[in-house]
Amino acid sequence: MTTIRNPAVAAEVIAVQPGPPLTGTVSVDGSKNAALPMLASAAALRRPVRLRSLPASTDVQVMLALLQHAGWHVAQPVGEPQSAVLRPSPPAPKP
Repeated sequence: MTTIRNPAVAAEVIAVQPGPPLTGTVSVDGSKNAALPMLASAAALRRPVRLRSLPASTDVQVMLALLQHAGWHVAQPVGEPQSAVLRPSPPAPKP
């Protein structure tokens, strides 16, 4: 009879804990595949965010429209077609 043993499995654990508000600047290339995660991350922050060097792709425009549909205020500053400012909507009043 043969006994099969499972090899030891090493797992990486990432713990996310609340802390002070994030601040600073992150530079990434101006590709769609870099912009879409940045847009999603901006939404997760629930605070105003300005993104620059957004590519003029349909996917980015769709993501901006989805954020608007989800209640975000999305503005593209005059003279900066590759920028977007995202602001969360204020919470709805409780009944």
